[in-house]
Amino acid sequence: MKIHAQTERLLIRDWTRDDFDAYFAIVSDPEVMKHIGNGLPRTREYVDGFFESVLSHQETRGWTRFAVEHRQSGKVMGFCGLDDQTGRIDFGWRFGREFWGAGYGFEAEWSNGV
Repeated sequence: MKIHAQTERLLIRDWTRDDFDAYFAIVSDPEVMKHIGNGLPRTREYVDGFFESVLSHQETRGWTRFAVEHRQSGKVMGFCGLDDQTGRIDFGWRFGREFWGAGYGFEAEWSNGV
């Protein structure tokens, strides 16, 4: 597993198949997803395909939205990085609700030099 950046609180790293459940928990949460895309939580079927594309992009392009791990607990707390789904590249992040309000998104962005 490749580590792309780290801070005192965060580890930004490649996804592994073991991270699927943590990823699904984040994107299937209605509160997390209400301002993303169509505003609906993602289904297991959607996430199965999307997660495979994330793993593929890690391997083929070397960039995607990477896993963000909470260093103290070892828990996958969300993700950050580059995305090109809209035809243009942008940087973004998304975190599980328990990690909201602590500045992790800005810290992740800063650690990536964005």
